[in-house]
Amino acid sequence: VTDDAVKHIDDMTANKEKEILEV
Repeated sequence: VTDDAVKHIDDMTANKEKEILEV
């Protein structure tokens, strides 16, 4: 797994967490 892929996954996870908190 490349660093870019890891960063992309981290960003997606952060976005999901934000959506859950906002709802």
